[in-house]
Amino acid sequence: MITLDELRKKAQNLYPAVLQSAGTGELFFPKTIPANKQPDADLAALHRQLAPLVAASKERAGFGYSIQYETRKTRIHGTQDLPTAFTFETREDYLHFLEKTNEFEQFERDAASIVRQFPVLAGWPAAQPLRVVQYAGRWDDLLAVCQWFTTTWLPGRYYLRELTAPVHTKFVEQHKAILTQLLDILLGEQVNSSASTFEQRFGLRYDEPLVRIRLLDVAMPGFKDVSLPVSTFQAVHFPARQVFILENKMNFLTFPPVPEAVAIWGKGFQVGILKNINWLTETEIFYWGDLDAHGFQILSQLRGFYPRAQSLLMDWETLHRFQSDWGAGVPTTAILLPGLTEEEYRVFNFLKNRNLRLEQEKIPQDWLLAALSR
Repeated sequence: MITLDELRKKAQNLYPAVLQSAGTGELFFPKTIPANKQPDADLAALHRQLAPLVAASKERAGFGYSIQYETRKTRIHGTQDLPTAFTFETREDYLHFLEKTNEFEQFERDAASIVRQFPVLAGWPAAQPLRVVQYAGRWDDLLAVCQWFTTTWLPGRYYLRELTAPVHTKFVEQHKAILTQLLDILLGEQVNSSASTFEQRFGLRYDEPLVRIRLLDVAMPGFKDVSLPVSTFQAVHFPARQVFILENKMNFLTFPPVPEAVAIWGKGFQVGILKNINWLTETEIFYWGDLDAHGFQILSQLRGFYPRAQSLLMDWETLHRFQSDWGAGVPTTAILLPGLTEEEYRVFNFLKNRNLRLEQEKIPQDWLLAALSR
């Protein structure tokens, strides 16, 4: 026999659909939940299970479910009237049973407010009813933020802390997930859907990562070592014919002078911030990283942005020339690295299979100078 707790759980599972029906106007009640369990073989246990079900029924409590019985002749207990189903005749009965009357009424008010202020969201409360319930008591503020974005917001003008919506900006920071769902619909094509952060997605200013650059040409005017926000780096066109991207900071700092060239500190896998830099496509790019599996992974990543990028001192000759400086690498499961040359792929597999690394700072400066002269 189904227990009262089991019946309550089955009723609770219907709650999202009940909320949806309020938004769509669908008639959901009466709703029947079958008993669908064999009665307990122990007659005393059967009566103990049945008693709470009867006590909580509408016939006894004045609300909730009605019990449908069926007279059965059982082999063990003889003839018994056993429940076959439990029916909630009205939504009010159902909500009262689950003690969700107030919550449901709040849901209806919030859903109506959402649609009244933003008709374009007409289908959203029915599609996301548990979201509406989850943020009960906060919808006035959430909708105020949405109003600000749809009436005042200008892409690229504001930091999040500069929003002038009538709520504390901490509230926005704490509710980015639900605001993202709403603003994706409200702002449509203005949303940068490929962005990974709230600020980037909705055109807010943010603390951008910095790109550190050294001007290697002594004749170039201005600062020789400067860090720029990514957006500024994208906009500034350096008068460079060659660009050297270095994984290691010390190699970046000690890279020798080269006419019409700049050096960029790639910071390992953070090299991804260099994608979509238009002026880099007009230069000859060289990448110099550690001679290890991860170094070639970074090279492959960079070639995803700039297919013509070349490797520097990441070859068999350099690897074997400084064999005494080999050390242990960091294991990797990478197998396919798009864009590598045949030789680079052989070196990668050699290093990966033996878990070896030749750190770039262990390569003498004169070896680098000789390579640059070639």
